[in-house]
Amino acid sequence: MTYRCCFPSICLKDGAQDFAERPYLLACYTELRAANYYDGYKATGKRATLGSYTLHEGSAGLPGIINCYIRVYPGDREMPSDNAETRKKYMDLILKDTAKKGYTLIPLEEIPGNDPVLPDIPPMSMLLYPTDYVRAVFHDGD
Repeated sequence: MTYRCCFPSICLKDGAQDFAERPYLLACYTELRAANYYDGYKATGKRATLGSYTLHEGSAGLPGIINCYIRVYPGDREMPSDNAETRKKYMDLILKDTAKKGYTLIPLEEIPGNDPVLPDIPPMSMLLYPTDYVRAVFHDGD
């Protein structure tokens, strides 16, 4: 199974601001509604923990989604709790944990073909720009 990476802003109960800035996030959550972080946060009031992640299986041959919780706020930030360094630190924790579980990070440039949900968004390498618009997929070997 292959997973798209999504990076929701964990302080938002409504994803409108994130969706406006990052349309691929809306496209992913529209395709796999169960992965929508904002719906869950709004319904339960329980905010994700920074440095954690959730996996959501895909269906009908489409990739699943891994929500990586590395950012508190949308956009670029220079706050003590949310900046490029803290986001990279949290992403490193996620990468270490997923590696222990047998997942491999594959930058989208290395995946042949177009993403069926996001064909018009150019691929970007993981962590070249760790604050926003980071797109990659995890693959569990299946």
